[in-house]
Amino acid sequence: MLIYENIHSIRQLVEEAAVENKGLSFIRYVQGEEIKNVTFDEFAKSCKAVTAWVYEKSRQVGHRLRVAMMSSNSPLYVHMLMGVIVGGGVAIPMDPQMPMETVCGCLNKAEADVLIYEPVLNIDTDMIHSRCPGMFRIMKMAEGNYPNCTYIFENEHKKTASKFVRFYQKVYF
Repeated sequence: MLIYENIHSIRQLVEEAAVENKGLSFIRYVQGEEIKNVTFDEFAKSCKAVTAWVYEKSRQVGHRLRVAMMSSNSPLYVHMLMGVIVGGGVAIPMDPQMPMETVCGCLNKAEADVLIYEPVLNIDTDMIHSRCPGMFRIMKMAEGNYPNCTYIFENEHKKTASKFVRFYQKVYF
């Protein structure tokens, strides 16, 4: 049962909620004219894909991966945010209405490694690349016709995901 005394981390909360509420709706939202539904177990699976990616990138950079995110509050944003946190990374939520000069300043102060943003935002990626030398990847947070972060995480890092699950079980259980 999910009660305060039994849950000791966000990771544990995501996993146990997926088991206890398998098949039940976690998020419902409108996309176009269609009502979409994300179940607890689908949410946990998506978080694990992001978690594996964060874990691998953290190993590559030699520190906890710092991921800046610029987005409105969307279901994909919640997946990404939770995946970064559960993966041991540092989530840096950023206001999508900030001017680009301020964005670059914040990214540098936070020492962000990655920026993930919604494609509907007017992001000057050339400016970010030139003014933020520590940034090694800029990605669009999207579903549909744009490059989809979750697709990248699930397909580029399948090997990493299985390594992470073994590591995760050895260390945390």
